[in-house]
Amino acid sequence: MGIASKIMSAIIKSVVNSKLGDGLGTELTGISIDECSDKWLGKMNDFIYEKKNGIENIFSKENMESMNVDKEKIDFVVMEIKWLLSKIEITEELFEKCRHSHESLSSFLWEEYCKRRDVIENGGEIQTVLHAVAGRLIALERESGDFEKRLLENIASSVDDIDKELRKISDYMKENCDKLDDGIRAILLILEQIWDMSVKTRDSNVITSGSDITPGNHFVGRKKEIELLLSKIGQYDRVLLSGMGGMGKTTILKKVYHQLLEENRGNEKVQLGYFNYKLSIAETIYCALKFEKTGDRMTDVNRAKVALEEYSDRKKTYIFIDNVPAGSGEELNYLDSISGTVVISSRQTEYEKYETVPIDRLGLEECIEIFNNEYKENKDSSDDPNLEYIIDNLIGRHTLTIKLLANIAKRKEWTLEELKNRLVAMGFKINFKKSGRKTNILTEYKKLYSLSELNEDEKNILESFSMLREAELDRQKCERYLGRDVNDFDMEYLFGLYEKGWLEKEHTKYRLHPVFAEFIAEVGEIDRFQHINLFQFVKVLAENINDLEMQEKQDDLAEIISFAKYAPLTKEKCEMEKLLLNIAKIAYFYTEYDSAVFILKRIDTDNKENYIFAQLLLSEIYLDKNEFEQVKKHLNHVSAVLETYKNDLLIVDYKINYALYLEKSSKNDADRRKAIDELLNVEKLAIDDERKSRLYNCLGGFYTNLEKNSENLSVALNYHKRAQTIREKYAEDEVLDLARTYNNIANVYYYTYKIKQEKLPDDSDLLSAKKFYEQSFGLRKKVYNKEHPDIARIYANLGNVYFEQNDYDNALQLMKDGLKIRLETIGKTTREVAVTKSNIMGVYVKLKDKEHALQYGEESECIYEVLYGKESEAYIQLKTQHANLMKNI
Repeated sequence: MGIASKIMSAIIKSVVNSKLGDGLGTELTGISIDECSDKWLGKMNDFIYEKKNGIENIFSKENMESMNVDKEKIDFVVMEIKWLLSKIEITEELFEKCRHSHESLSSFLWEEYCKRRDVIENGGEIQTVLHAVAGRLIALERESGDFEKRLLENIASSVDDIDKELRKISDYMKENCDKLDDGIRAILLILEQIWDMSVKTRDSNVITSGSDITPGNHFVGRKKEIELLLSKIGQYDRVLLSGMGGMGKTTILKKVYHQLLEENRGNEKVQLGYFNYKLSIAETIYCALKFEKTGDRMTDVNRAKVALEEYSDRKKTYIFIDNVPAGSGEELNYLDSISGTVVISSRQTEYEKYETVPIDRLGLEECIEIFNNEYKENKDSSDDPNLEYIIDNLIGRHTLTIKLLANIAKRKEWTLEELKNRLVAMGFKINFKKSGRKTNILTEYKKLYSLSELNEDEKNILESFSMLREAELDRQKCERYLGRDVNDFDMEYLFGLYEKGWLEKEHTKYRLHPVFAEFIAEVGEIDRFQHINLFQFVKVLAENINDLEMQEKQDDLAEIISFAKYAPLTKEKCEMEKLLLNIAKIAYFYTEYDSAVFILKRIDTDNKENYIFAQLLLSEIYLDKNEFEQVKKHLNHVSAVLETYKNDLLIVDYKINYALYLEKSSKNDADRRKAIDELLNVEKLAIDDERKSRLYNCLGGFYTNLEKNSENLSVALNYHKRAQTIREKYAEDEVLDLARTYNNIANVYYYTYKIKQEKLPDDSDLLSAKKFYEQSFGLRKKVYNKEHPDIARIYANLGNVYFEQNDYDNALQLMKDGLKIRLETIGKTTREVAVTKSNIMGVYVKLKDKEHALQYGEESECIYEVLYGKESEAYIQLKTQHANLMKNI
């Protein structure tokens, strides 16, 4: 929600509650803020108060009578309209639809009222007044937008240290939240968003947005660690800040980022970016980097990578990524093309290529200071022996636990002796091995859960966050995902959990610390039926999705993938596994391969059918990545289960996947023939249209890849045409299957042209190939934007057609576009990349560019060597082909 919308929300809230903190200066006497901030806080207060009166004038006796509302009904009508305004949210999306139509907003308000009242009294009068309210709200939206612009321009250009001022206000609100009325609280919440907007104006050398990079007002200790980290950043271009969960890695990372930012503010030669890890490195960059987005997630994920490469190529760039999961070594290779300095925090003790800076527990005095900063007791408790005992003997100087217990004690108004006695009584004690390694922190945190005395709704919210732990939830998503299972859900629930130390908050978004997420998932089995609406909502998002609907899921990707990773499977396990299969397919569609693999590996052998489907999808993912040993492993798992679990259709699926494995890993035509023989046996079975079309499509592709002669290509075309006949029946839902078939038919025509031209030049087959490639491209564009592996395939193939037409410039451009997509989505060491590079070599030979021809040829051969080995027929054939090509330069 934008600042203007929040200002409108504050106005409406003040109208509903009949109050707004008129004396803003009196309300905020505890804050020493910048003079400019103070002035504009006052202006905001005046603006809200003025506009509040404008709406309330509609409800005046004189005005109501002028709208022919009966005197005796005025109070009832006003009460009903204020009740309605308290129940609905006036959003930016709503005004986008209604901005130019008074009637549309009026109709919306009336429809919302009718939905919420079973019996409607005085409907005519209420509808008339709602029409007047709608007109005032439309005018108010425009006026609030103008005010927002003036507010941001003045604060951004006048306040010396915006984030410092906003921290003062945020701390004051946290300490005095219960004392503030709704109007003042709304004003203060508006200011949280000003930080984001103002920093965008001021920090031209910051390349990320939406990340809270301030370490807080009460940063304690860590001088040696910070100095060491800064020293390593100066010496190495890859640095790892390593330590166990809850020891302060995030705080240190933010502190160092902030220090470098301050040192380089205004330096046009340096730029910095701060990222919170989400789902994958690719997703992390996409979510926070400033770049021009198309609105299509798959395209934008690739564009973000390119944009980051361009940033780092132009200027000295520092990239900070917080909370990278342990075991992400392979994934970090995604950053190899970034030429700047990358600093990550992780529980992992070391990563290849990264220089490690380890952190351990803070000293006792520093831990006491952290506790006191949160506890804020009237007297200094530093010398209280109870505090030393709690921190050193019970908490084990674990930073996150210190903050949590300080907040619990503060909220409960316990003395330090009371806190100590409660911890001792429940047997709470965090122990450590050598070097600060935890032994029992999750077990001990279960005791704190009861100590905090959370109510059922608060526990429900934390459990939901635990299942959605890889997402950050703003107001809208909190209501969509959390509000469904909480009575009278309100954002105050979240702010309350933030105050208690359970949730982390970054401006308008909330999330759960990974340590808390882990222990909440273990504290007791999460009861699916306590979250039945969340489960049902995710199920509706993920099930029965056709190709064209896939794009609609991109805004919920982080939430549904996180849910599939961490939601419990114990109750109604079979149905949950089916939901996981659907979400894994969505992750696979969006090339979130690691997430898809994580989800699928949660499905065990209890339900044989679900397990087989999971293993088959795993084999397809690894086949796309050319990881043949993994493919073989998962297919072997399927084969073992099918020995005792007889299911004809699943046997067909297995045989098709096995044949695909044989063909794609083949080194010669003899291997390809084995794959064909497998499928010819399947063809004899009675199978449904979907599997039949997939079978024909594979057979067509396999025959195409055999020795290129008229007989093989004729058989290939026949199979593809049979697949086409079936798939055109279901083209409305399964667009991509038909697109692949058109592409494969085009391949056959292309190779037929190549054979015929050696004897009798004829362009008809080449023109047919181009026609079917373009038909395939047209279908794929309905589902994908321009930077998906399937689009890369069309670019490569059309590049070959242009090459044959002697249009080398267009051929080279299309091939390179396809290569770029493949490198960024399926990796560097794949057959598809090798083939594309070999084709590019051919173009450079025609252009008489020996240097580039050799470069691309050698890179292609290196990939084949890795995939198949130097002694393989495939490698030898490629080397021979390249040698013959180079004779033409």
